[in-house]
Amino acid sequence: MDINIQRLWAIFSTLHKPLFFAVNNNFAHLHNLKGLEPMAVPLIEEGILMFNGSDGGIKTRLLSLRDIFRGIDASTLVEKKRRLQEALLLFGPGLEKDFAHSASLNIKRLQAPLGEIKGVGPKLEERFSKKGLKTVFDLLFYLPRRYEDRTKVVKLRELRAGESMQAIATVAAAGEGGYGRRKIFEVVVDDGTALLHLKWFHYRAAYTKRFKQGQKLLVHGLVAKSGYSRGFEIIHPDIEFISAGEESAPHGEGIVAVYPEIEGIHQKTLRKIITEVVTGYAALATGGVPAEILGRRKFRDLPTALVEAHFPTSMPRDGLGAAGLPGMADLAFDELFLLETAMELKRQSMRKKPGLRSYNLTKGRNGLEERLREILPFSLTKAQESVIREIKHDMAGKAPMNRLLEGDVGCGKTIVSLMAALM
Repeated sequence: MDINIQRLWAIFSTLHKPLFFAVNNNFAHLHNLKGLEPMAVPLIEEGILMFNGSDGGIKTRLLSLRDIFRGIDASTLVEKKRRLQEALLLFGPGLEKDFAHSASLNIKRLQAPLGEIKGVGPKLEERFSKKGLKTVFDLLFYLPRRYEDRTKVVKLRELRAGESMQAIATVAAAGEGGYGRRKIFEVVVDDGTALLHLKWFHYRAAYTKRFKQGQKLLVHGLVAKSGYSRGFEIIHPDIEFISAGEESAPHGEGIVAVYPEIEGIHQKTLRKIITEVVTGYAALATGGVPAEILGRRKFRDLPTALVEAHFPTSMPRDGLGAAGLPGMADLAFDELFLLETAMELKRQSMRKKPGLRSYNLTKGRNGLEERLREILPFSLTKAQESVIREIKHDMAGKAPMNRLLEGDVGCGKTIVSLMAALM
């Protein structure tokens, strides 16, 4: 059951607006509402499909709403009022509890260990764990550090050092060599315009049998100047074997995510596993931004943003790296929104707690404050006096004071703090 809670809540919010508008003020605006069925039923069907055969309180409400809205436009005025009142009741008591239950089920699934993911055996799970990646949730938010455009295939003569490029070439020679005691595996490829050396410093014995002379390859990687020839080389390239039936040049992989390195896990393997995770679990992620704000600010919901971050449909804006991708901006907004919400909830919680009144506004300045003012060789500024008044009101209130005093060097923070201490 892959329920996109954020999208589901957006569906209920969208349906609630015309309902409340219609029923409000004793159905005063009912005559202004047209086409309720074509507006509501597709949204309700979308929500029902999320449950994929499973049941739950939210699905029961959606099924009832579908029955209410089917044929509502053709019903009599009396019948329409009855249906709308019945529909509005389905948004009442228990709805938030049903959503909380579904969200808790999603969270539980996101805490599944990575060993449950296809392709992740005990060894890979251990390597992920060393990086602090232990659950599906961890890997879902293991975001790319950059992206490569693999839609373009170039000739070997067009390769440039320092750039990630992609080419199609034929194996001319392959074999093991060595630098001193260190063995390497090397493949030389040719496309008729130039030669390219492919090198592996870490490889399995099976590599020596994989590459046959005359075999065609799609090669991608970071191009570098060869240290032993005038040509170019790619260390640990990404390779795709082109079969005899694919003589025409295949298109590239598209825009590919490049992730922070994990020791012992190749990027291609990492991408494959993350694809499994995103495909199977992204819909379960629940963002904290209300649908109304997402729509107003034109941000994606969290599941959609995660898919875009891992499988981008366009390259980031120049010079901004991964941060320039729209999906990354959506994720950043969601994170900051939740942080600000948590801080505000904490502030509200503090304001509800009883505090100690440490200043009496009606008595005015105390003796210590007056004596300090008398011996100061300067007068306080308007800004300093203003802040002191605010602090006095805080200290005279019922709730604990929660205030940050900030300003440039020399602006008078110390004298204001001392004044507060004397109060």
